[in-house]
Amino acid sequence: MAYGEDIQPLVCDNGTGMVKDNAVSLLDQDIRKNLGKKFILPCWLCAGLCRYFRHSLGLLPALQMPICEIPVGTWVPRIEEPNVQPLAVLRPSASLSDALNLLVQARVSSIPIVDENYSLLDVYSRSDITALAKDKSNVHINLDEMTIHQALQLGENPHSPCGNNIQRFYMCLRSDPLFKVMEKLSKPGVRRLIVVEAGSKRIEGIVSLSDIFRFLLGL
Repeated sequence: MAYGEDIQPLVCDNGTGMVKDNAVSLLDQDIRKNLGKKFILPCWLCAGLCRYFRHSLGLLPALQMPICEIPVGTWVPRIEEPNVQPLAVLRPSASLSDALNLLVQARVSSIPIVDENYSLLDVYSRSDITALAKDKSNVHINLDEMTIHQALQLGENPHSPCGNNIQRFYMCLRSDPLFKVMEKLSKPGVRRLIVVEAGSKRIEGIVSLSDIFRFLLGL
C-alpha cells in the first residue's frame, strides 16, 4: 500500500538489528509523537451511555440508524471516491518491517490482516509488537524476513510470552444500528470493531470507541 513519499520509515533494520531494539524504538517514538493527539475515552463511559439510552432510544434517533449511514469511522473508499485515503490493511505475507512502518505511517494502533479477497483473517497490533519484544528468544528476528503470518503463529504458542487466549478482534456489520455498535464497544478491552460483510467477512471499515464519542459530541 502506497503512502506519501515524504514519510520516512521509522524502522531501518537492514537485517542486522534486533527486534527488541526496533520495537522499543517504534513504540517510544510513536507514543510520544502520536498518542497525545488521539481522543481516548474509557469504555465504561460508553457502557454508561448505553445504559442511559437502552430504554429511551427515541431521545436520540441516530442510535437506531445503521452505522453505514452515520459519518463515523474509517471506511474502504468507494470507486467514486478516488481521493479518499485507503484503509490500512496488510496481507499475511507482508513482513514485520512493513507492519511496523504502516502502524506509524497510518497513525493507527492495529492493522487488519486480509486475504486476496479482502476478507478479514486477523489483526496485527501494537500489543503484538510489545509481546514479541518481551520474548528473549526473539531478539535476533530479522524484521524484513519474518512475515506477519509467522509472527502470529508465535502468538498461538501457549508456551511463548507472545501467546494468549484473549479474543484478538471484534466485528460488526454495516447494517448494525449505532446503539448495537456502542454496546459492543462498551465491553472491557474492546477499542474498535472491524466492519465486515456478512458471510464473506470482507472488510468494509473500522469503527473505534473514539470515533463514536467524536460523533456523539458533535450532535
